[in-house]
Amino acid sequence: MDLIFTLAIPLMLLSDNLFKTGFSFSEQWGARTAYIVAALIPTAYILIDFFRTRVINPYTIVAASSALLNGALAFLKVDGWKFALRDSYAHIVIFIIAAISLAMNRPFFGELMKMVLNPDNENKKALYQKFVASSAIQKAVIAGTVVIMAEALINGVINFIMNYNNVVAAFGTKEFNAQKAGVDAAMRPISIVMNLISYGLAFYIVTWNSKNEFGEKASPMEDHFWEALEQHHNPQPTPNSAD
Repeated sequence: MDLIFTLAIPLMLLSDNLFKTGFSFSEQWGARTAYIVAALIPTAYILIDFFRTRVINPYTIVAASSALLNGALAFLKVDGWKFALRDSYAHIVIFIIAAISLAMNRPFFGELMKMVLNPDNENKKALYQKFVASSAIQKAVIAGTVVIMAEALINGVINFIMNYNNVVAAFGTKEFNAQKAGVDAAMRPISIVMNLISYGLAFYIVTWNSKNEFGEKASPMEDHFWEALEQHHNPQPTPNSAD
């Protein structure tokens, strides 16, 4: 569903030769209208999903805020390097938020870990506090946040260069929309792969440190994580062997 509403439908709206039929929304609606609608559909989809699930955490707030920003920026009449910068806004937002989180000593990736682990009772909350109090875990979530920052920076730079070099037509023209669709079709798979690698690496760093600190079973992504923490902090006494 994400790919349909954030990639497939916008690409169809921006195409200058839809399914090689010669049909173009840019011609039917006007190039600028087609561009704005193509930008607002992902915005609407993300916001509807946000209000439907009612899950509020740093990541969903960032997603909703980015969607609103994307909708607002769609109305800007910019091209050239200004458009390339505008189209890279999502990566810039992630980079800035991650940097601010490090400056505030609340690493962005640490918030994701809390969301994933979901300590939903008093015992788990107590264990979670001991987990994040570990210096090894603190260093791991900082490293994970740095990895995400680096990926956002690299992804943003590549996206800027691709747009700057390929979206060269004037804003509000059919050619501009077609060039934008071409860049999106090329960049979205690259962006997804880079995201998977960066978040996967960040999770690996935390998992590796967790296992080293709390035992081999203390993998945050596995069911026996809480049991491993419990055993680490409250070890059961070894019964005396019978004479």
